[in-house]
Amino acid sequence: MRRMNVVGLAVVLVVAWTCSGCGKKEEEHQIRDIRVNGLAEVKLVPDMLTVNIGVVTLDKDPLKSQSENDRAVKTILAAAKQLGVAPEDVQTGYVWLGRKESESREGPAVFEGYEAATVVTVVLRDLTKYNALVTEALKAGANRVGGLTFGYLKEEEKWREARMLAIKAAKQKAEDLAGQLGEKLGRPTGIQNEERPPQEQAYAASASTGGAGGFSPDEGTTLSAGQMVIRSEVEVTFELKD
Repeated sequence: MRRMNVVGLAVVLVVAWTCSGCGKKEEEHQIRDIRVNGLAEVKLVPDMLTVNIGVVTLDKDPLKSQSENDRAVKTILAAAKQLGVAPEDVQTGYVWLGRKESESREGPAVFEGYEAATVVTVVLRDLTKYNALVTEALKAGANRVGGLTFGYLKEEEKWREARMLAIKAAKQKAEDLAGQLGEKLGRPTGIQNEERPPQEQAYAASASTGGAGGFSPDEGTTLSAGQMVIRSEVEVTFELKD
């Protein structure tokens, strides 16, 4: 008698466990959702520029080479100040002094002199001052101008705008798709965001005095800021409800 009761209990437990599993599968099967992408682009015109101005001097006497380099750099710093560039927007970066030798296939390297090099990085918050800055720098002795990088002072605000527009686009797309299928959109259950650095759609002149393609200060410079494009993309999953 006791043996039959134990067997009966085991059957009941197996049936109960099986029914519980079926219930979960049925419940999971009832969950319906829709996944959409939303994309937004915000275009803006750069209003700041970072430019590297280099001075390279050469002399048999290292003191003369460095002295000439220092003189040119000081003149460039004074010109930036005269144009209203704030002290925190001017930085002296790369500095170098060393021997320069020219390689020769027919014999040993030839000593040319001591080369001194300095790079001054300037942040311009008024792009109209670029031409004047470069012209004065070239007059002072600069012979390298490049590394131009455009920026936007209120860039983070534009990123927020792009994100909101991307989310709005995703929601609108989900509502359109669900509506066409006779469904109603429920709450969002997941969101992913992808953003890339701003794409610069611009052309900027890179100057080097002397040699082919060089120019003198009298010829001036050219600069086109173009546009920057901020792009934000979101992937949102919404529930579908009856």
